Amino acid sequence: MYKVLALFGPSGAGKDTIQKWYASNADVNEIISATTRPPREYEQDTVDYYFLTEEEFTDKVLDGSMLEVTSFRDWYYGTPIESLKEDKVNVGVFNIEGIKILLEDERIQILPVYVNASNKTRLLRCLNREKAPDVHEICRRFLKDEEDFEPSNIPACELFDNTSKELDTARLEELLDILVQD
Repeated sequence: MYKVLALFGPSGAGKDTIQKWYASNADVNEIISATTRPPREYEQDTVDYYFLTEEEFTDKVLDGSMLEVTSFRDWYYGTPIESLKEDKVNVGVFNIEGIKILLEDERIQILPVYVNASNKTRLLRCLNREKAPDVHEICRRFLKDEEDFEPSNIPACELFDNTSKELDTARLEELLDILVQD
């Protein structure tokens, strides 16, 4: 059975930062998702995502090698099964639909962790992570997140408030321990 610490939350909440912290500070497997969207200026293939063509992505879906698949704005996102390891806790970033799919998968022991931060913190992070941010896209995503992350849409999960400039590493270790002890 795969153990998955599944991070999810709105844009700019710090999900990727938390995943990178786990990869650098704990004996975990960092899940690398696949997508058909183009890389952002700071992203690298096989580090941030597996950037695939639609044909490559479709082939993976059809041969059953994707654990979960979702779509967003004509782009596809998914988790290749080969990105998981059975002998480690697997840490990844997912959207709400991906979390719901994983919660139904009997091969997965999942700990969903909802990562959030204040609106001001999230907006500043989104503006600062690119040299020439697309302000219209950031605003669109910010407003869409308000709708997507209504309390009624959020599955049962652990919470992580990531508003502070410093990561609450004690809380991150506590979350990891939940899966390690099981």
